[in-house]
Amino acid sequence: NSSIIRAVFLIGGIWISGKCNQYFEGDDNSSIVIDELVGFLITMFLVPFSLRFLLLGFVLFRVIDITKPFKIGKIEKVSGGWGIMGDDIAAGVLANLIIQALRTMLAW
Repeated sequence: NSSIIRAVFLIGGIWISGKCNQYFEGDDNSSIVIDELVGFLITMFLVPFSLRFLLLGFVLFRVIDITKPFKIGKIEKVSGGWGIMGDDIAAGVLANLIIQALRTMLAW
């Protein structure tokens, strides 16, 4: 079940990224990518599988993750795994909401 996989990545990602952050001695080292994976999985949650939605989801997630609108930027200031994962989780949720709104408005 994909929900179980998402939950495992989410919980495991928080723990692992916190440990990796200690190992790499830096804040959100670029070698840690599980946060990006989890953010994208959240972006695509309950979104139909198609090239259109994969590309839209990827672009939306990356733009939101890079620009960190609203209070998303403050989330990454939290220490440890929660900070590393939190901003990507929030970006994924926002991207998913945008996709769901577009699907509803445009009848995709």
